[in-house]
Amino acid sequence: MVAIGISEFTFGYAFLHEQTVRNWEELKAAPILPSLHEESKLGWDARLPLRGDDYYFQFKLTDYLYRRNAKYIRTGIYSRPYCRIAQNRRNANQQHRRLKALAARFPNTYYVAPEVCSKEEFDRLFLNRRITEGSRLIPVDQCKEIHDSDQHFITFQEGLERWIEHSDKEIHEHSILGSNIAELYNGTHLRTIDDEYIREVFVKIKNIAIETAGGDLMESPVRGRFQGRNSDAIDGLWNYDPSDRPRDEVLVRISHILSAHFGATMVIVGKDE
Repeated sequence: MVAIGISEFTFGYAFLHEQTVRNWEELKAAPILPSLHEESKLGWDARLPLRGDDYYFQFKLTDYLYRRNAKYIRTGIYSRPYCRIAQNRRNANQQHRRLKALAARFPNTYYVAPEVCSKEEFDRLFLNRRITEGSRLIPVDQCKEIHDSDQHFITFQEGLERWIEHSDKEIHEHSILGSNIAELYNGTHLRTIDDEYIREVFVKIKNIAIETAGGDLMESPVRGRFQGRNSDAIDGLWNYDPSDRPRDEVLVRISHILSAHFGATMVIVGKDE
């Protein structure tokens, strides 16, 4: 087994940065990040497309397995090297269950993972602005529901759309190769990215977070603290009313919920027309 030696943050940063400098037949992508309260002072809001759709990405790392004693080569599932994503099994695979709930309302929700076998390859792709081509997008709405604390994996092979869920083996024929992301983006359902659209997204995501938070959040809806990550940044969020608030401010609030509760990043893809 080879771990490629980067962090999820590094991979996510590289992938999102590349989205902002690429275009796909006049489409552009605008990541919605928690740092927007700083960026908005510099005219960040002008970077949004006029018409577009929202995508949600959770970044995962992969292990590259190539030896004959690797489990899924040894058991005959694969005959050559494969990439493996390990699900976070904490709290009965809570992270996956929350992301599944997000995907049920927002089908453009994906696990995004590197499809590379070494840090050297990752660095080469990054320097050549080809991280997207070296990535794989797994549609979360196709993933199984998980309600146990067992370790589950997703595996795939470089260049093949097929992917497999484990421990109970389930084969899926379709995922998004990074080299085909233009097809995904060009299938975007274009809507006007106006204040109403952003407020509607905020309300939906907030409600999903409340539904999937369990008792701790519901016992303290005023303070609205998630346990753990980014609790100060979203303190009092449940009292926030997006009505008549600036669009970029509402987007910042969306980014806080996504980061703290779902471990996800929103990207708006669309056109200036």
